[in-house]
Amino acid sequence: MNEQAEQIDIRKFFDEEFDVKKFIGIMAAIEVKGVKFYEALAERAATPEVKDLFLLLAGEEKQHIKDFKTLARVLENELTPGESCSLEEKEFLRGIVSSHSFFQKGAADAVVMGPSFTYINLAQVNTAREALELALRFERDSIMVFQEIENYVCDAGKEILKDLIAQEKGHVRKLMHYFKEL
Repeated sequence: MNEQAEQIDIRKFFDEEFDVKKFIGIMAAIEVKGVKFYEALAERAATPEVKDLFLLLAGEEKQHIKDFKTLARVLENELTPGESCSLEEKEFLRGIVSSHSFFQKGAADAVVMGPSFTYINLAQVNTAREALELALRFERDSIMVFQEIENYVCDAGKEILKDLIAQEKGHVRKLMHYFKEL
């Protein structure tokens, strides 16, 4: 899992046989974008406190990338990585991943998908409230995807994902703390 993971075409991925290992690669790509997102928001932060928060979250997203590498190694050694994925489940997974705020094919790193599937250039984010709203969406999207993929991994993989979900929930709590202060 490296920078090339960002180039995965989600439509092509879901046209193939479901492969949880490839899906983990997609999740790692989203975390790479998360690091860049938080670093960009930190550069534009209105207050030192919000800047520190975004830098902290960028660092934690870097740890998540490492956690996904660990998960990939766990799944390499697992002969039966989980249940098969029905067409209906596959369509649901495609929907939640393709609507994730950081997964749009061809979008620049400085662009994220906002509410109603509109693209937002980070240079146009002018307030701490707007930045925190985008960050909250990223974290909520990630939690939903992680919870769904948990159904398709072995027990050791489930433990890694549960830890990642707990960390993402911690991010939401941190963001909400600052959001309430505005």
